[in-house]
Amino acid sequence: MDLKLIVWVVSILLTIYAYYSYIKSIFDNKTKPHIFSWLIWSLSTTVVFLWQLIWWGWYWTFWSGAIAFFVVFIFLLSLKYWEKSFSKIDIISLIVALIALLIWYFTKTPLYSVILLVFMDAVWFIPTFIKTYKEPFSEDIQIYFITWLIYLLSFLSLETYSLLTMIWPVVIWWINFIFVLFALYFRKKIEIIR
Repeated sequence: MDLKLIVWVVSILLTIYAYYSYIKSIFDNKTKPHIFSWLIWSLSTTVVFLWQLIWWGWYWTFWSGAIAFFVVFIFLLSLKYWEKSFSKIDIISLIVALIALLIWYFTKTPLYSVILLVFMDAVWFIPTFIKTYKEPFSEDIQIYFITWLIYLLSFLSLETYSLLTMIWPVVIWWINFIFVLFALYFRKKIEIIR
């Protein structure tokens, strides 16, 4: 059996499990998704899915389509279940991400497009970091750990290694890894105080 097919199947199963778990934690009132983060992630993952549909093979296109579906669904849930406060940094991050999205729209070079989308995703993690700093248990970090694992698998199964194909999985891998460590650190700090 083709190793890339095995990695693809494992990634799909991990994706379904991770997002199912996250959605369940929203319905259980354990997680309060940041509405701005999920809005931008909905836009960026949908764009990446459509871009991959045009340029890449079917393995990761199907996977990114599944992610886009779940992320858009979580954004829609966040309209009801979101944390009802946001800061100036949240608004600034939203504006920066939307400007990056506009620049991306007018960029015709695939590499610059991917760099802008990755930048937009990275900037948009800032509100989730801030929310988690204030309330370390307000996020189900399991999804971020599994996402870290999925992007590691996607990196290892790339058809070709170039800046264009590597930048997305590598940056998202690092952001999720740092976020998990960040959340665990502040959770531990609260437990010590208690």
